[in-house]
Amino acid sequence: MKILFLLGIILSAFYELNAQWEVSYGPLSTESEFNGLCFINDSIGYTTVNQLTPSEDGMHQLNMIWKTVDYGVAWDTLYADELIWSASALPYQFVDVFFLDEMHGWACADGRDFIWKTTDGGLNWNVIDPTLSDQSGTGSVDPGSIVFYDAEYGVLQYVNAGSHGAESFDGGETWTLNDNLKGLDISMVDPCEIGTVFNSTLTNKSGCDFLTHEFPSVFPGLINLRIGTCIHYWDETNFICGGLKFESEEYSGSVVKTTDGGASWYILDIASTMITRDIEFYDEFAGYMSEEPDVPQGESILKTTDGGYTWYAQEIALADGISPVLLSLNCPSLLTAYGTDGKRIYRTLNGGGSPGTIYTTVNQEETHVVRTIAFPNPVTDIVRLQGIPSGTLFTISVFNTLGQQMLEVANQSQMDLSSFSSGIYFLQIEFQNSHEIMTIRIARN
Repeated sequence: MKILFLLGIILSAFYELNAQWEVSYGPLSTESEFNGLCFINDSIGYTTVNQLTPSEDGMHQLNMIWKTVDYGVAWDTLYADELIWSASALPYQFVDVFFLDEMHGWACADGRDFIWKTTDGGLNWNVIDPTLSDQSGTGSVDPGSIVFYDAEYGVLQYVNAGSHGAESFDGGETWTLNDNLKGLDISMVDPCEIGTVFNSTLTNKSGCDFLTHEFPSVFPGLINLRIGTCIHYWDETNFICGGLKFESEEYSGSVVKTTDGGASWYILDIASTMITRDIEFYDEFAGYMSEEPDVPQGESILKTTDGGYTWYAQEIALADGISPVLLSLNCPSLLTAYGTDGKRIYRTLNGGGSPGTIYTTVNQEETHVVRTIAFPNPVTDIVRLQGIPSGTLFTISVFNTLGQQMLEVANQSQMDLSSFSSGIYFLQIEFQNSHEIMTIRIARN
């Protein structure tokens, strides 16, 4: 746990104080939308655009795959397919795109049982019929996500008469139904380490064996059902999922994390959030979570630097006065991340700026989540903690931006920092009963 924290605060030292997520492209017209987002490095990325245009001879639909090489500012069209709706030309739209590198790419579409594939950077595309509707007996296939580990192995998830999954071992030329891989989202480490989530069940392919986990449904004193919609998976013991928590008609965003393969869970329910939409990490420590706020200008993007135990609200440009809901996130490097709400491409180039509201996960067995603040901040000499319940056992460690421990005290709500040099420091508060860890960033004048 301390290793997680130490690396997390070293990474945090690079973040600027007042940066925010900004719009790099958009908005699209009301008849157009982005679907899918994939960046292979900080500046080079891909997305799909579906555009509808009414005309005298019928509804025109233009489906495109776009590429950017300048951090999402300008986009070039790699592929375009225009059709007029008719009985013989049924509409479809791209829903996801994945590029392994600048040469190898794939896309899938809702309403068309095909896979689009390129091996020359988008100059030529092979349209493949994977016969998935025949294999599952579901009729038309409605894909949701596609991802490849290398030029040969890939996974496709789709929803039609239930959820289904398929895998390819030859670069997408042929596909085999495998419902162990079904879900609403997928996170792949390698072909034998894959996590998928569907409703309240998480399935992971660990060592090429499939294991199933049920999300915790009982929180102390309440019956809380959780439905997962997004996942990030590191290994068979360490994975995290975001989604929806509801009790009767009370809804909120929910995050569940385990570090012991599902034997125990850390839980974060955010009352101000309707649902968690996507969750993406750069490494085991730094990552982002998009959410749908319950008020028009509520928080819609959170960040963690300690692997998902503590989350910080991020500033993001409003869309017509309303917080955007980022349906897809992509995090190609430590300081660079992208997202789309369907109409705009958003980005941060410096880690999302300073933390806002702090949210902390708590072990499933605990009955409360501690909310703690440090004041004054900035501090000149004495820093005090507020919000720790009486009788709580805890330790506080102070680290500098290099990850060096400067001070450690036990069960004390104030510390003297008058001997410290001016600069940024991090307070790590560890609660003994719950094993909850909270990180607070402070400045020393």
